[in-house]
This record gives sequence, structure tokens and C-alpha cells, in this order.
Amino acid sequence: MSDDVSVLQSKLDELIKWSEQWQLSISRKKTSVMLISLCNTTNNDVHFYIGDNSAHMVDEAKDLGVTLYQKLRFTTHINHIVARAFVRTNLLFTCFISRDTTTLVRAFIVYVRPLLEYASRVWSPCHVAAIRQIESGQRKFTNKLAGPKDLSYSERLVRSGIERLEFRRIKQELILTYKIHFGLQNFTVSDFFTPANIDRDTRGPKYKLTKNHCRVDVRKYFFAERIVKRWNNLPAQAHDYSSLSIFNRFCNKKDFPLYLVG
Repeated sequence: MSDDVSVLQSKLDELIKWSEQWQLSISRKKTSVMLISLCNTTNNDVHFYIGDNSAHMVDEAKDLGVTLYQKLRFTTHINHIVARAFVRTNLLFTCFISRDTTTLVRAFIVYVRPLLEYASRVWSPCHVAAIRQIESGQRKFTNKLAGPKDLSYSERLVRSGIERLEFRRIKQELILTYKIHFGLQNFTVSDFFTPANIDRDTRGPKYKLTKNHCRVDVRKYFFAERIVKRWNNLPAQAHDYSSLSIFNRFCNKKDFPLYLVG
């Protein structure tokens, strides 16, 4: 670990030298360092310097709208987005005079649901408690809609024409997997996936991926690992992979959620 600290400190020194050369000063008050580690190492065990000043060490930081914790857990981020969704849902029913279901559903889709889905490929949870917590942001909205109050959450979703958030996240991950697998994103495929040995498995289209053994949960629940099983189990034919639009339509079939469990 000491070698990693030395390398990072040398990069910081190069950055400071570059900024001084080009007269682009770095705001040290807005600069912090977060040590990402699964070990019990604390921020007091390492020190970084920006010029002559010691860098501020933090346990979590917000980057591009996603709150990252040093042990790569997203509990804080999920708590934050669900709380914001509750506040914005209450505002919808306060600001909208109309109680028309179609109008309110459209407002929810535009103003609330993006809070619960932004960058979900990064933080999408696999634990039941967190999945239910995120779903509660939408559950509360459907419960406040006009109509019979004895309907279950699933029945309210069907009645309002909204999909379960968990299913939407999985489908978005499948579509991203398709884009990476077929070179539609500016990513190197091998950085995410390894094609399966098609000589050993002749069932279905030859687009299956290798499921790696993961020693720690951080890797096990990472996007490129958690989506492999669902991708391999898709009941898709070769023509369903012929284009992104066709694959997208395949993912939007009414009975598609039946294949996403597990």
C-alpha cells in the first residue's frame, strides 16, 4: 500500500507543477482525497499533500451526482435519492391541482423517477432491503393516486401503466451490456466481459458471457458481474440481437419481467 501512496503523491506533485506552469491554480479547500479500500485502513494511516498543504481526507465524496463511500457501498447515495424522491412526490400532489392519474403519472416520470434511476448501472443494489427502499419511492406515489385503496402495489402499477423500478434497472443494464458487447459504446469489451466458450454450450445464440468467480461482494455485485447470469438466461433468438432497436423491443415485451427474477 505504501507504494500506491507514493505513486499517487508523485502524480499530485506533477499536477501541482503543471497547474503552476499554466497559471491554473487548484483550490485546495475544494480538493479532498478518499482512500478506497476494503481493509480496515483509516484515513489517519495515510497522508497526501497538495503543494505544502496536507490534503483533506474524506470517507465519502460525490462524483458526477453519485455519492461514493470508501468501501464502495452506496447506502448513503440510496438514502439520499429516496429522500429526494419523497420530497418531490409530495410537491407534485401539492402543486398540481388536477388529480388526473395520467397527468400525475407523466409528472412522476418526468420529475421524480429520474432521481431514482440516474447512473443506476453504478449503484444498483442486489440486497432485498435496498431494492425495497428504492421501490418505496414509487410505491408511495402510486398509493397517493386516486382509485381503489385496497389494490396491491403490483396492481397499482398495472393500473397506472408504470413498471417496477427493479425491472427497469435490469433492462437498462441489459441494454448497456448489448451496447458494450456489440461495440456501440466507446469501451473495450474485454474490460467488462469475457465471451463464453461457445464450443461447450450450443444452446441459444452464441453471445453468452463467462461468469467469473468473485472473492469479494464488491466485485460480485459490480455491473459487469451481476448482469452476466441474466444476460446468459435471456430467452432470445439470434434475430433478437440483430440491432439495438430490435433488442430494445425484445426487452420491452409484456412478459419480459418473468425472465428477470433470480
